[in-house]
Amino acid sequence: MDGLHKRLNFSRSTKESSSCVQQWLTELRGIYEPECMTTLQSKSLAMDLNQQVAAMAAATTGAVQVVQERTRLISAEFTKLCRDPSQHSPEVISENHEKLKSGWPDQELNPGPPECESSELPVHHLAQQLDSGQMEHVGPLVQSLVGNITEFLQHHAKSRDEERLLLETCDRLRLLAAQNPVSRETMMSDVGLLGQQFTSLVDSALKQQISMLVAVLEEPASEMALRAALASLADLGMDGAHLSRLVAQCEGVRALLTVVLESRSSSIRIAALRSLATVCCVSESIRQLEQCGGVEILAEFLSEDKKPEAEYSEAAAVLAQITAPWVEDNQSVKGLSQHLSSLVKSLTRLMYNTESCETLLLSAAALANLTFMEPQVVWPLLDCGTAGKLLCAVRARGPNASVFLQEQAATLLANMAAVPESRSHLAEHRAVVALLCFLQIRHSPLQRAPEITAAERVQQKSAIALSRLCSDAEVAQQVVELQGVERLVRLCKEERERNHSDGVLVACLVSSTVLD
Repeated sequence: MDGLHKRLNFSRSTKESSSCVQQWLTELRGIYEPECMTTLQSKSLAMDLNQQVAAMAAATTGAVQVVQERTRLISAEFTKLCRDPSQHSPEVISENHEKLKSGWPDQELNPGPPECESSELPVHHLAQQLDSGQMEHVGPLVQSLVGNITEFLQHHAKSRDEERLLLETCDRLRLLAAQNPVSRETMMSDVGLLGQQFTSLVDSALKQQISMLVAVLEEPASEMALRAALASLADLGMDGAHLSRLVAQCEGVRALLTVVLESRSSSIRIAALRSLATVCCVSESIRQLEQCGGVEILAEFLSEDKKPEAEYSEAAAVLAQITAPWVEDNQSVKGLSQHLSSLVKSLTRLMYNTESCETLLLSAAALANLTFMEPQVVWPLLDCGTAGKLLCAVRARGPNASVFLQEQAATLLANMAAVPESRSHLAEHRAVVALLCFLQIRHSPLQRAPEITAAERVQQKSAIALSRLCSDAEVAQQVVELQGVERLVRLCKEERERNHSDGVLVACLVSSTVLD
């Protein structure tokens, strides 16, 4: 009886279990979609998007990097051929051999002259080798150079005419190197011509890749493709001045400004401004920005309300770049003088309101650079009280204020102090106290080289500013009371205090003379 009862119970539980499974399978057809969506929502799509953009950008710039790597190999061959013949002397060879045996790094070897641009080859060194009868070096080097260029042509020649001219020059050089004696003038002429032709070919190959990126900016197939193209152009700008010039030749600056104006996405505008800042490190790019009304675009962009601070920060970076005093052949920027008041007002507001150290540094750098390029900017600076607000922002950072921020503040004060009408204004905003604090900066062995050189510039600019402010008797008395003279004298006497900088020494001597 008990056994029958157990069997009945087992049969009932089996039917119930089977019914539950069947019910679950029936319901599963209708509930799988929400489960899938729940799984998708748990993933970071933004992270996946960033990774995809980075991968696409890397693939896009890969072709440029391949051209660059092969170009560097051939550039090294040109350098060997045009090396100073003294580098082939037994003494140098023996010295390098001993260094290699002792485990010295390659950078410590005596390499001869640095690598040169192919279009500016030091062919006079080649002539010296020919005159000294060192043909045992010239012949094999010519053969190696010609072989590498021929291989390069197989992968990157786009113009039949360029390819034909290069091959003709290579054939002449190969035959010339095999002759005895070698014609000195012909060899020098052909090597120089080959360098120019090869440079033109490399530029054509690079410009073709850059033009493809610019075409994506003008007509993007998707938002992801646009982001990848912007990232690629930023990478190219960071790679050096030459690629930035090629971007300008391909109308890249104009295309980037168009993206800034037309894009509705804040993140895309930020990426376009960042790319613009990297490629505008050469005068050719800045000239194209002028032609497109870039200064007016930046002025209006910075003056607009309700944009994310990141966009203002990137726009300030572009302005700081195009006004940087270290850019060659860039003494003025068209349109800058017409928008000084608007730019100073916007940058001062950004600098005063930001909590970001990076944004503060960029806006301060843009303002300081404006004082170099446009001396009349001092009047908008006085109207906006920019100097006092900048010093307040520096003091608010306390010991966390970077030496680069202090450098920009010292630069702004020194350039403003050159205008007599601004000196009383600076004194009222405790500029003297700030400058004397800047003079206390000392370099540390733990600092990086850029920080050490920036500290030297802070001392130099501060001393220059004090020498100008101290033309006023009250300001000079204030410097004396704050023991500024003692610090100036110490900087003059103790070389370690100024990191052996002659520029700091001269500035401190001038300030001390004014105070006497």
